[in-house]
This record gives sequence, C-alpha cells and structure tokens, in this order.
Amino acid sequence: MSEARRRDYLEALGVDVWISRPAAPAQDRLLIGQGEGSILLVCESPSACSGKLAGDIVRALGGEPVWAWLDPNGGPDSEKLDDAIAARLLTRVIVFGTGPATLIFGANLPSVMGSAAITRVSSLDELAVSGSKKQAFWASISSTTEEVSPATRQ
Repeated sequence: MSEARRRDYLEALGVDVWISRPAAPAQDRLLIGQGEGSILLVCESPSACSGKLAGDIVRALGGEPVWAWLDPNGGPDSEKLDDAIAARLLTRVIVFGTGPATLIFGANLPSVMGSAAITRVSSLDELAVSGSKKQAFWASISSTTEEVSPATRQ
C-alpha cells in the first residue's frame, strides 16, 4: 500500500495524520562572494552587486571588499553574518537596504557585531536613482575611509 493511500485510509477512519514538513529556509543566511578583504558589502541578490555603482563602491573603498547576498534557500552551506565576521576577520559590514538588514538583524540593527562595525545604507537600487541618497552614502563612506577621489563619486 502506498504512503498516500495509507494516509487516506487513516484519515477516513478519523485518525489524525501528522506529516513532517521540511524546515523553513533560514532567512538570515548569506552567500559570500570571492575575496579576502576586511569589508563585507551585503545586498539582496547577486544581480544587485554587479552594476556600475557597485563597481564604483568597491573602487572607492579599496582593499578588496567582499560582496555577499541573502541566500534565498537558507541552505546549511551558507553563513550567518556573525560566523562570517569571526571566520574572515571582518572589520566593517555595510548592509544595502532595509530588507536585508531586517532579515539579518530583525528590528535591532547593532552598530557593532564581533569585530565589525555595522552600517545600514540605502539599497543599491535607491542609490542608483536618488541623488540625495547617493550623496549621503558617499559622505558616510568618505567619513570612515581614506580620502575618496571626486571622480569616483559620480
């Protein structure tokens, strides 16, 4: 007798049937790109960090920042942020957008996690279309890094 037929038979007899469901994917897991830098840039998806603005940000920060994005499957091979900070000796994490920040931290965004300073900024999509948000972003980046040339702020 097949499992489905057995379940139907038990249900017809009035017996409650419990079926185990796979665990929901962990929403706070990250897929981390290649690189060895001490700065982690977190965005929603790999496509978000592949544009011109993302390249400008990497060049402005220097030191080979590493991109990471949310793992939509929440797989066991993906990393939690605090584990990534400890394993990779990260000193700075910049989270792009409210969505990733909320999924990773919940309602309370810490200013420091382990050895890394945490900063939430506008999403890359918002930065691409809003001059004032882009200006605020560059100001926050240049205040905590070495002098950024005006050419990279365009």
